[in-house]
Amino acid sequence: MLVIEGFSSGRARIRPRLSALCWVADPDPVSRLERAVARDGEDTRPHLTAWQRFERGWYAVDLTGAHATQRVATADITTRVTRSDQKSPSGRRNRY
Repeated sequence: MLVIEGFSSGRARIRPRLSALCWVADPDPVSRLERAVARDGEDTRPHLTAWQRFERGWYAVDLTGAHATQRVATADITTRVTRSDQKSPSGRRNRY
């Protein structure tokens, strides 16, 4: 098993080669930004804010999340994992 993590690891160009795509989402951009700034320092805020804008645009065009075979949603300390026998938001049955 090879796990590739990162912003563009599920992009359209590579998706045909993937056996699974796990989408990890934190729906609150403010909390994501604050966690990253707390981790990386206040001087990173402008870069991280610009990154979030780029990321939203990328995902809107590439539809990465809609092609996920598994989804993990974060909310504070609660994590919910989509079970493998459920359909993904794209309507495909999960394989795992």
